Amino acid sequence: MVTVLGDDLGATALAAHAGVSARHLARLFLDQLGQTPAQFVRAARAEAAAQLLVSTALPLASIARRCGFSSA
Repeated sequence: MVTVLGDDLGATALAAHAGVSARHLARLFLDQLGQTPAQFVRAARAEAAAQLLVSTALPLASIARRCGFSSA
């Protein structure tokens, strides 16, 4: 999962992957998860980074990159 988090996970890219419009994807996320796609991705990236911080000796900058953050 961590390798995917470094990819482009913007609403447009996610919508294209799902075969729906970005607006429809946003509605689905809000209806089903109560959050926007961006909020979901941010939380998934933060959770993955926290797991890597606890379980590896990787430098913070490396963890940030692997999880899709632009900076440490």
